[in-house]
Amino acid sequence: MNTYIIVSTHRNFTAAQLDKDCRDALKNYYESRDNLVSLYSIHQENLKKWLEMDRSPRVDGTTKLTVFSVYNHNTTGGKEDCSCAGLDSTN
Repeated sequence: MNTYIIVSTHRNFTAAQLDKDCRDALKNYYESRDNLVSLYSIHQENLKKWLEMDRSPRVDGTTKLTVFSVYNHNTTGGKEDCSCAGLDSTN
């Protein structure tokens, strides 16, 4: 039976990669936060109305393939089509 000992020479690479990943995560956090603050200032007048809206999805009772959501963008007129054939209106 052969016994092999593997000596890792990548310790510095792992530490460097961890440092890079942490810096990237912090950069992404600040970019996302700044974007959110920017969107808030742009849409501040609509915020109260949006917070009062019902956020629960509603399924079209006839086809059960269309989900209506307040999170939808204006591109589809308030409907999101999905392939949810087994979805009933209670979900």
